[in-house]
Amino acid sequence: KNIVFNASLININTSPDDLSVINDKPVVDAGSDQTIDISDKASLKGTAKDDGLLNDKLDIQWSKVSGPGDVTFDNSNELNTNASFSQPGV
Repeated sequence: KNIVFNASLININTSPDDLSVINDKPVVDAGSDQTIDISDKASLKGTAKDDGLLNDKLDIQWSKVSGPGDVTFDNSNELNTNASFSQPGV
């Protein structure tokens, strides 16, 4: 609340209530690479961690980013789920 400037020295007096906390972005990992037969499902085991500053719960959403065909998730809102593919690809 008080700032005193003496040549090259700055003193800032404040209370912890005046400090704002920076929310860190979540850290996510989609799990290990897998090679599966097109008729099988991929077993997805993701992880997600958050500092919990803005919300006690992360919203999870698996989705296809690239590649051929369609991907169907058993439950796209769970970290651990299965995925089926309509076409082979990477």
